[in-house]
Amino acid sequence: MSEKHLHQTAIQAINKKQFDVAQRALIQILNNNHSFYDGYFLLGVIEAELGTYTKAVALMSKAAQMHPCAEYFAHLARCYALIGDSNKTHEAISQVQQFTLDNALTIDTIGVALSRIGDHD
Repeated sequence: MSEKHLHQTAIQAINKKQFDVAQRALIQILNNNHSFYDGYFLLGVIEAELGTYTKAVALMSKAAQMHPCAEYFAHLARCYALIGDSNKTHEAISQVQQFTLDNALTIDTIGVALSRIGDHD
């Protein structure tokens, strides 16, 4: 199965909350291509969905270092907020601000992170 097909399979599985299927596909990709940054990000999304935020932070941080983008930093901020680290939440959000914010889901994720740490303004 091609990397592109495995990636699509993983995204579809995540959307269906079939995390074991998604994890297997992503690990298969990463075993062959260690620089596939979206694989780390999506594994982080799965860990966040499972409530293992420390693992999610590690995976999302790796993805954001490899390929800085608003979506990755927004989700990283959300995970830091769920852990209760307001300083790291604000640091991740400051990284988001270097990008054009034109994706409603990314903006919503930032709002959720800020709300979670009590920063309602």
